[in-house]
Amino acid sequence: MKIYNSNMLSKCRICGHKELENILETNPMPEYVWPIEISNVVKISKCSIYRCLNCHHLQLQNFSEIEIARFYQYGSYVEENMSAKEQRLNKIFDKFGEGYFTNKKILDVGGGSNPFVKLLKNYSKDLFVSDFDIPNETMALCNGQVFRGMFEYADIPLDSFDTILSFHSMEHMNNPALVVSKMRKLLKQGGHVIVEVPNIIEVVKTIPYFSVFHQHINMFTRNSLINLFHQQGFKLESVLQESLAILMVFSSSNGNNFFDNVDMSNT
Repeated sequence: MKIYNSNMLSKCRICGHKELENILETNPMPEYVWPIEISNVVKISKCSIYRCLNCHHLQLQNFSEIEIARFYQYGSYVEENMSAKEQRLNKIFDKFGEGYFTNKKILDVGGGSNPFVKLLKNYSKDLFVSDFDIPNETMALCNGQVFRGMFEYADIPLDSFDTILSFHSMEHMNNPALVVSKMRKLLKQGGHVIVEVPNIIEVVKTIPYFSVFHQHINMFTRNSLINLFHQQGFKLESVLQESLAILMVFSSSNGNNFFDNVDMSNT
């Protein structure tokens, strides 16, 4: 079924195209998937998955900002997995060397409750975090150098950062194209954006019961993640991991980026 300017879905979150196909609708399910003490306050509703017929991005139906905030109103469950962070750090070091973060100005987007920059204290003092919820522990870690609120609207100095990090945040964001566009404006010449998101193809194969839920409103494949960054003026520098999660490095590009728009959403 094709959707044109539906009340539930107006456009693709990546390319803005207005022709989308409804490929799956779940049964009513809890809008909050993490453990909480009072379970009877959680609303029950369906999730509808749409595929963009232009760029093939997969996404849930449009939600208002108020609705998205409701998905997190009883707290957000973030597992403190230091082993996974260290593995990610080692992959970056394997590519760029162990001095990569030394004396760099670094912004961790979405790292409020689980800051990756916790591992970078010995490399740089210029550590910043942007998130809508920033605990005191993270405030102390960054010496108060935080930007509170939605990243795409936060007042952050332009051309400021050597490296921008975004680990398992992009799948939660309602406006990923606007987020990536802002990242390019904040990045210094020659800087990098390092991003990691779940790989929906591998998630479906490996943990299908965790494939669809309200908090993950974007479902990325290798191609759709590259396409998102290419459309906002980046070029792909390196693929550091491509398994259950995709870990990629991007830099600013002054030229036209070729993208082979292959549909992998139904793989």
